[in-house]
Amino acid sequence: VADLNVNESLLTGESAGVSKQVEPINDRDAPVAERSNMLFKGTQINRGRAQGVVVATGMDTELGKIATLLQSGEDNRTPLQQRLARFGQRIAFAILAICLVVFVVGLLRGESALLMFLTAISLAVAAIPEALPAVISITLAIGARRMSKLNALVRHLPAVETLGSVTYICADKTGTLTQNRMHAESFYIDGRWQTSFSPTVSELVRALALSNDVSEDGEGIKGDPTEVALYQAAVLQGNTKRELEQAHPRIAEVAFESERKRMSTLHSQGESFVLYTKGAPEQVLPLCANIDVEAHLAQAESKAAEGYRLIALTRKTIRHLPSTVDAQLESGLELLAMVALIDPPR
Repeated sequence: VADLNVNESLLTGESAGVSKQVEPINDRDAPVAERSNMLFKGTQINRGRAQGVVVATGMDTELGKIATLLQSGEDNRTPLQQRLARFGQRIAFAILAICLVVFVVGLLRGESALLMFLTAISLAVAAIPEALPAVISITLAIGARRMSKLNALVRHLPAVETLGSVTYICADKTGTLTQNRMHAESFYIDGRWQTSFSPTVSELVRALALSNDVSEDGEGIKGDPTEVALYQAAVLQGNTKRELEQAHPRIAEVAFESERKRMSTLHSQGESFVLYTKGAPEQVLPLCANIDVEAHLAQAESKAAEGYRLIALTRKTIRHLPSTVDAQLESGLELLAMVALIDPPR
C-alpha cells in the first residue's frame, strides 16, 4: 500500500476518507470502519495505490451481506394495522357470540332451525362494519393532505399514523441528512474565527490550492473530500490550481502518512522556495514558531467538539533547495490559518 485513502461512506456513512495499511487487525469482530487493512467492493479510492488479495466475492462481500439483509427483511405491520386486526378479531367473536345466543334462544322458543339459522346469518352480516376500511382510508388521506401542506410527501397512507406512534428516529447522517460533501465552514485567522477571508490573503489561497492532490476535468473536482473542500475555498477566491502551478510549480513533496497526519509540498517562488504543510492541528501546530500552541489547540478542540474537522495550514520560506526533501524540513513553520470543515445538512 502507498498512501491509499478510500471513501467508505457507502458502507459506514462517514464521508471522511479512510487511510489503509497492511498491519493485521487482531480483533476478528472489528466493525467495517475499523478494518484498516481491508479494501471493500463498492467503495471509492480517493488517492494512492495498493495491491491485495481477494478474500470474498459475490454475496460474501459487505455489499452482498447488505443485499442478504434486505432480502430477509420482514414487512412489519403498522401500529394502526395491528390495532385494527385486534379490533376485527374482537368484534368478530362478539358478533358470533350474539348470533349463537339468538340462534339458541329461537330454538328454545320453538322456532324452526332453518329460520333461526338464516336469522343469525342475517344478523352477522348486518353487524359487521363494512364502512370501517373506507372510514380509515379517508381519515389517513386527510392526514396525508395536511402533511402535504408542510412539504411532506406520503406514499403509503399508513405511514401517516405510524409517524404519530414514533418515539425515536435513528437515521444515517451522511448523504441522508447531509450533502455527503465536505465544506470549509470557517477559518481561524489572526486570532478569530471568520466565515470567509479576504482575497488579499494570497499565501493562504496558494496553500489551499497548491498543497493539494485534487484533479479537475470536465466532470468537476475529484480527490479526497477534505482536499476537495479546501481547494473549493481557493476557487471561491478566483484562483485555480492550474494557474497557480504555472507560477509556483511543485518541486517535491513529503506525502501524507497516517502516523504523521500531515503532508508537505515544496514549490518554487522566484529565486527561493516555499514549503506548504497541512494536517491535523495537534501534529502541525507544535511545529510552528511565534504562536501560542496551547491557545490554538484549545481553539481547535473547541471547534472539534461542535462536530467540525480541523485542518491547519502553514508555510515556510526556504532560500536554497535542499539535497533531500523530507520531514526534517517541517519545523519553524508559519501558521496561515486553521480551517473548520463540516458535511453540511441538506
